[in-house]
Amino acid sequence: MDWGECTAQVTANCNDARSPSLRRNLLHVWHEIDNKLICEHQFESFAAAFSFLNEVAGLAEQFNHHPTIISEYTRVRLELTTHDAGNIITDLDRQLAEAIERKLKKPTST
Repeated sequence: MDWGECTAQVTANCNDARSPSLRRNLLHVWHEIDNKLICEHQFESFAAAFSFLNEVAGLAEQFNHHPTIISEYTRVRLELTTHDAGNIITDLDRQLAEAIERKLKKPTST
């Protein structure tokens, strides 16, 4: 998978069908692969990528749910799965993904 913008839909393979609205909100950003929600983002600079990761870290602490983070210069890959539930995607993963997306869509101050 390349580092381009995620465009695949979260599919019916989600194990918890109680959150159709969350699933709809994540359609254009997150892939569902091997029981993980995965998204890759390209930023304009290392500083922008690192700033985003700091925001993700804050959210992870808030949710007490921590993604796998892979960072390479201006590219960031996030992977969400719930280990305590047997490494499957749960509502907690979807909720954190949605919160992360809100951070990405938030206008940046200049």
